[in-house]
Amino acid sequence: MSHQINGRPPSQDALLQEQASEWFLALKDNPHDIQLLADFNRWIELDGAHEQSYLEVLLLWQALDDVGVDNAVTSGTDSISVSTATNTPLSRRGLPLNGRSLLTRSGLLLTVLLLIFSVLPNHLWQPADYATGTAQQTSIQLDDGSQLHLNAQSAVNVQFDQDSRVIELLYGEAFFEVAKDVSRPFKVVAGGVQATAVGTAFNIRLLNGDVQTTLTEGVLDIVVSESENKNTTRLRAGQRLEWRSDGTLQLLNGHYAYLPNWKRGVIRLDDMSLEDVVDLLNRHYRTTFRLIDPRLADNPVRGVIPTNDLESVLFVMASSLQLEYMKVTDQLILLYK
Repeated sequence: MSHQINGRPPSQDALLQEQASEWFLALKDNPHDIQLLADFNRWIELDGAHEQSYLEVLLLWQALDDVGVDNAVTSGTDSISVSTATNTPLSRRGLPLNGRSLLTRSGLLLTVLLLIFSVLPNHLWQPADYATGTAQQTSIQLDDGSQLHLNAQSAVNVQFDQDSRVIELLYGEAFFEVAKDVSRPFKVVAGGVQATAVGTAFNIRLLNGDVQTTLTEGVLDIVVSESENKNTTRLRAGQRLEWRSDGTLQLLNGHYAYLPNWKRGVIRLDDMSLEDVVDLLNRHYRTTFRLIDPRLADNPVRGVIPTNDLESVLFVMASSLQLEYMKVTDQLILLYK
């Protein structure tokens, strides 16, 4: 007797995973093919299970990209084609499904889950003292009277004692309004950056290993640790420090607005890479954005986009960034050029 999974036999789930993989590879290789996009949209609309299978494949390939093994499965001779809603055959490239392959019919979903678990940062699997989810923001008054404001998809750990106040930004973005206490320095640690303040308001963001700190009030001492070397910088109101994971350190003019941009409902893009823009959008919107063409990832982007108006974001993407977009569903938007 065959068991049912989500009301479908295992063989049907395996077929959907194969089809979703075919679509992903075809779209990745042909991001400008309008007919292909239209056919894909019709396939998605045929059954809600199609969307779920495609999202699982997206997660898998995102995981493969993160660990640098894109196209890791290149051996084997099997070639599979599927018949879509329009009977358009799609040939799989670099994704064999034989008995020795990583992505077997019976093991694809398990592989997705294992890869996700193995490549996501450890802190995502650890409890945090305070955390927010997608499109959520919160404000907390800490024990010392300081105010902690967490942006979407952000988390911190708090450790206060009689001699020190230490906040660890695990991921995301936070704005601090620090209560003055000369006897207990207020320190925020994010990646390899440590910011120390006494009676100061500042914002700090950790995104893909890069750290950005903007001071809006007071004085802030920054220590950047790289191996055995330490670089100390003092920020004054209106200055911004950017430290990239490749070791690049920049001190720039920021703005004198007390509240950071995200508290005012916007994201300011100062030559930010398109990949980082997409990551920020995925924090602020429940809709998932996905770049089809990875060659666009490093393109610099300038401008301002809202954090609470999806249609305006899409308008900016199309008019200012010359990006095309396709709404696969209300939960998935594909970006291409």
